[in-house]
Amino acid sequence: MLLRTRMLVLLLLIATVQGAAGVGPDVWEKIPERPPPGDDMAKLSSDLVDLVEMNVSGENIPDNAAFSSGYAAPPPVTVYVSLYPPAATDCVDPFAVEVTARDEARHLAVALVRVEDLKGLASLPEVRSVRTVLPPFFAAGSVDTEGDAILRAEDLRDTTGYNGTGVKIGVISDGVDHLDDAVLTGDLPPDVEVLSNTLGGDEGTAMLEIVHDIAPGASLYFHDCGGDVISFDEAFQDLADAGCTIICDDIVYLDEPYFDESADAPLGGIRRLAAEGDVLLVSSAGNFGLSHYQEEYRDAGNRYHTHDFGGGSVLLPFRVSAASPAFVVLQWADPWVASANDYNLYVWDRTGSLVGMSTIVQKGNGTPLEVVSFTNPDPFIATYYAGITRVRGSPRLLEVYTFYGAVSPDYNTPSDSIFGHPAYPGVVTVGAIDFLDTLRQYSSQGPVTILFPAPEKRAKPELAATDGVQVTGAGGFPNPFYGTSASAPHVAGIAALLMGQDPALNASGFVNTIVSSSMDPYLPGYDPGYGYGKADAVVLRSVLSPPLLANFSASPAAGMVPLTVRFADLSGGSPDTWSWAFGDGNVSSDPNPVHVYEVPGVYTVNLTVMSGTSTNSTGKTGLVTAVAQGPPAANFSAAPLSGPAPLSVNFTDASEGFPTSWSWAFGDGNVSTDPDPRHVYAMPGTYAVNLTVRNPHGNDTLRRSDLVTVEAPLLRANFSANATAGMVPFAVYFADESLGNVTSWSWAFGDGNVSTDPDPVHVYEVPGTYMVNLSVADPYSRDMVSRADFIRAVAQGPPAANFSAAPLSGPAPLTVNFTDTSEGFPTSWSWAFGDGNLSTDPDPQYIYTLPGTYTVNLTVRNPHGNDTLRHPGLITVTRPLLRANFSANATTGVVPFAVRFADTSAGFPTSWSWEFGDGNLSTDRHPVHVYRVPGTYTVNLTISRGPEDATFERSDYVAVTAPLILSSSPVPSDREAGIRDLTFQERSA
Repeated sequence: MLLRTRMLVLLLLIATVQGAAGVGPDVWEKIPERPPPGDDMAKLSSDLVDLVEMNVSGENIPDNAAFSSGYAAPPPVTVYVSLYPPAATDCVDPFAVEVTARDEARHLAVALVRVEDLKGLASLPEVRSVRTVLPPFFAAGSVDTEGDAILRAEDLRDTTGYNGTGVKIGVISDGVDHLDDAVLTGDLPPDVEVLSNTLGGDEGTAMLEIVHDIAPGASLYFHDCGGDVISFDEAFQDLADAGCTIICDDIVYLDEPYFDESADAPLGGIRRLAAEGDVLLVSSAGNFGLSHYQEEYRDAGNRYHTHDFGGGSVLLPFRVSAASPAFVVLQWADPWVASANDYNLYVWDRTGSLVGMSTIVQKGNGTPLEVVSFTNPDPFIATYYAGITRVRGSPRLLEVYTFYGAVSPDYNTPSDSIFGHPAYPGVVTVGAIDFLDTLRQYSSQGPVTILFPAPEKRAKPELAATDGVQVTGAGGFPNPFYGTSASAPHVAGIAALLMGQDPALNASGFVNTIVSSSMDPYLPGYDPGYGYGKADAVVLRSVLSPPLLANFSASPAAGMVPLTVRFADLSGGSPDTWSWAFGDGNVSSDPNPVHVYEVPGVYTVNLTVMSGTSTNSTGKTGLVTAVAQGPPAANFSAAPLSGPAPLSVNFTDASEGFPTSWSWAFGDGNVSTDPDPRHVYAMPGTYAVNLTVRNPHGNDTLRRSDLVTVEAPLLRANFSANATAGMVPFAVYFADESLGNVTSWSWAFGDGNVSTDPDPVHVYEVPGTYMVNLSVADPYSRDMVSRADFIRAVAQGPPAANFSAAPLSGPAPLTVNFTDTSEGFPTSWSWAFGDGNLSTDPDPQYIYTLPGTYTVNLTVRNPHGNDTLRHPGLITVTRPLLRANFSANATTGVVPFAVRFADTSAGFPTSWSWEFGDGNLSTDRHPVHVYRVPGTYTVNLTISRGPEDATFERSDYVAVTAPLILSSSPVPSDREAGIRDLTFQERSA
């Protein structure tokens, strides 16, 4: 099903949702009891669980049936199958009608599966999860507008005379079914390259028309968006492989990750293209500004642990247009394939009837995603209500989109409503504005919250462009064309006009320059809706085009006369006039001239470029060397010269005399005519290498005997396993870690079973201790490693509690490390430390703060039972050691010098005895003592606790000096000596 937003409907929805007659919080009492699914069924999304249960019950499942989760999917169903590494996607094949797409790097497959095979597929130990493939969403719509005549692309073309010729632009959307109609009207050229058009539709046609209007000389390519995220990812690479340097799309898949961009998340190919910076990716920001809610989870305090959407409301009201489908998508801030926090999603209609729920189990390896889809059956706009419960785990940041629905303004969150690949760094994301430069209400806004692999608040979008433009309406497509789908191709076309003129401006330069500059003088650098400003073509050129700077290259720069040299202008700043001086008296005004040097010599070349009234020059001294005619002299180098097979050696021609052909003989029967070949020696041995070089005036040969030594390859068998002990049936993932170029593997698992897979998965069915052997081979040798008693498989049963602790005694505070040594593979632990405190960690560390003797209990459990071990009087905590110590606020001063002493002793003393060194004493804990006589004093503190005592002494700790007396005359007379008011004292601390 192809989806398009309806902007007018969204605005109407948002205007009317406030007046909706709501349902009460008592709807939570009506949630049907759904028994927890088994381990295998827990891997299926809720809609697939419904399908399986209906199939088991014998109910007829017609095409387009509506199930309790609300998602309509006739059998067989198209699903994403996520696998545990290192599983390959071919394990899905036996259960699939067809595997339509594979992403081995992310262990993800898209498969068409019969309903009766879903449970069997989920039972595979390699399978992490199975969920329905959701349709793509196209960021387009239909309302009235005045068009996009304000982006000044025509002014740019008139000023530069350039129309995008030489640039290849790819567009990804739904389809181009009526492309020929637009060609007949002259709105598209006849040579549009269509790589794939299997989905159908004409949004792609409309986008191509906009690109062609902006950059009429550019070559146009189209690829549909595929039916899943893997095919969508491949569409970008297909266009890049076709030579497109600009790719524009208006697609988001509803279940693209909101918070995670790590290697495990889908669309890795798009992330790679954006990071490489060779292809400019332009994407619509999305039209979800009115359909978005985002807040941290707040527990409403009821027994369901429902989320409080604000003001105590446990329901999120949103409106859906008449007879329209709707998709409510919930994600939360967990890694994409490692969510242990379990949330559920529910949707009710205005009568309080539950229309859908999604209750996928997340328990550490799940996807943080719940989806409810349904159709409004009414012939009028209807209000629906979404609710969220936290089943287990921690509070997380929640994000909800009501695709095809408008969230009540009381709860709507326009910010942070850009998600998926438009949020990637390196992608130019485009919002929508009207002809007065006012941001469209529906245009998605930033900044974007990314949490994995590292937290980031990313500024998005980059630019804003006008929508509401005229298109042909081929195939009945809405005209004018609205939404960020119409805005993005404007930017793609403008980018072609700029990048096509400036060879130095690549994709990464385009993006980096935009984010470091504001396109709009009225914006302070960045705005969550406008990005860095409006995509004004003239302003963009002034920001993106570098200053006029002469530069060029020459090829070849050396050779025999007559030497033909091709010069290439590499100047920045879009010059329009060139003046070359070749150093031999000849000149040229061509942009990229070809010049023939007839006389031997070394020549300096100068280039002056002009653009309007601007001029810049550069010269390259001794750039061209032309020599007299003569035969070549052979010479070469090679590296490395030795190593194990297969040995890759790079040969580099160092011959003089400008050879025109090369003939290499590598000594193993292989030859090459490349100037600088790379050759792989497959077999051990010592090899002589010959090089013969030729030019029109002769030839020469150089032979180097015993030049390359190739040794036998090093082969060492080695392996690891994800676990070595467990209860039967015990599945073990083995991983080959052998050294060398292994070509074959032979595993013996110790129970009579074998495998030739590199990284097999084996299930031990019978209790026992097993030796595992791995034998590996390459074309030259074989090696084996054996691990005795490597695997221990035990019978099912309850665990046997046991543990150790260290230390078992000591003074308080005493830190004790407890280590679980229980047998029987417990899955939960319950410790009681004897002082009223508990822990559920397997190996807790605990601090005893009070003296005493403590009994420690450990209870362990697994699915087959539990066991408790009690150690009476295990831990003995004594009173802390008595250690005297003290400090002072100051230790040097002038009499009278007051010092505040502070007791810092350990061991909880009960009495103190101070000796200040001047004959004075104190029994205060923190005394203040005044030294009245100059001197250096040793201070002593004795502390006691019952019969125990401890002493600490600081020698020469306090230094006290006499005051400094300054007279008003250098030597006072007898008369002055008695007049103290003529004398002042200054004390220095």
